[in-house]
Amino acid sequence: MRVLLSCLLLTPLLVKPAAGQGWWMTEPVRWVQTNLRETDAALDPVRHAGQLADMRANVVLMGMGGICAYYPTRVAFHYPSAYLPAGRDMFGDFLREAHARHIRVVGRYDLSKTPKPAYDAHPEWFFRKADGSPVIYNGLYSTCINGGYYRGQAMKILAEGLERYDVDGLFFNMFGNQFTDYDGKPVGLCHCDACRDRYRRVSGRDIPDKPDDEYRAFMNACAREVSKEIGDLIRRMRPRAGYFNYMQDLTDGIMSESNTAVRRPLPLWPLSASDNVNRARNSEPEKMAIDLNMQFVDYWWRFATVPREEIATRMWQQLANGGALTFEVNGTLDLQDRQAYETAKPIFRWAAANEQYYAGQRSAARVLLLGDAGGREVDEASYRGVFRLLTEGHLPFAVCDNMRWLGARGFDLVVATDGAPAQLLLFACAITRSTLHCTTPTC
Repeated sequence: MRVLLSCLLLTPLLVKPAAGQGWWMTEPVRWVQTNLRETDAALDPVRHAGQLADMRANVVLMGMGGICAYYPTRVAFHYPSAYLPAGRDMFGDFLREAHARHIRVVGRYDLSKTPKPAYDAHPEWFFRKADGSPVIYNGLYSTCINGGYYRGQAMKILAEGLERYDVDGLFFNMFGNQFTDYDGKPVGLCHCDACRDRYRRVSGRDIPDKPDDEYRAFMNACAREVSKEIGDLIRRMRPRAGYFNYMQDLTDGIMSESNTAVRRPLPLWPLSASDNVNRARNSEPEKMAIDLNMQFVDYWWRFATVPREEIATRMWQQLANGGALTFEVNGTLDLQDRQAYETAKPIFRWAAANEQYYAGQRSAARVLLLGDAGGREVDEASYRGVFRLLTEGHLPFAVCDNMRWLGARGFDLVVATDGAPAQLLLFACAITRSTLHCTTPTC
């Protein structure tokens, strides 16, 4: 398999970081996610930190709380892992060991589900199907973004964690209400009292049978409210910590995934990491692009590694496009299938040896490829065709999903695969008239 890199021209270390930027923008980022199982609450913090240091990782995203806590929480309806040894604070011990090795720690929370005792005590906090029943997956009950868990109890849980631990950031998985469960089965829309009342106040309607544009906008607004509240809490209690989830406008990084989900249409997109990182770094240049490099095949094969070439391809694309170098595993680094880890380790070490070139980067490309900018949707095949053409032609280019670059950043060529947005046409017309000294009212 040939490694395909997007040839994004970078200016390493020549760009002075803006005042007040967080560590994720001023330091090279070599990010490892160990997506811990509940049983991993008994892991050896010294060994885990030592493995990361040996790999030359300098940031680790790992389980902290939510579905289960990896520390002895004292907040109601937040439950420590049953595998956490008595008297132990695994997360706190690991945080100390990681910081001693100059590894930053981003705590991972998943507030989307919780055990049954919380549901029994407060059923009004939870997602309810149209028939009134809860959504249950492997014994866990799905919470609702508009219920009292997300909007009240979760803030108490987060405040405890932020008060106790000097974390370098927090990440939130599965943020907001989902329309399907982990098996991809539809669960419908939430009909809890909080959702019904809030939606009727906003729209004057009952919750629809299927999500339409108005309902999707409503749910996005609800998730944004909670996201802002969480962000405000983090910045108040740990102002130097980063805030990460899959929402873009209120967080410090643009999160995405490169994975091999089996439901993904064929052919697989070999430039997924380049696409995700290029688009994020140029659409939101003041935020770090963190494209999570998923080691496993899919949910049903969580401990089976994708081919080595797939892991390496994504990593080199991430570096070439100015994003964080990432590697994700389920469980710890003591994997039985070690192909992905053995592939990632030398790349991490190489990036560490050359880290002076991988901080403070900005694109110097003079060609722009427009994504879904200007309120239009692009045909995926056309967009990917041009993306691959520019990549394999070794032409440095930037991808952008908005029009904020107009008048702020110059390009010699702008490529719009599905027609130019109106803002671009007006801008080009004004430039043409100025250049030709045209005095007619229209071009």
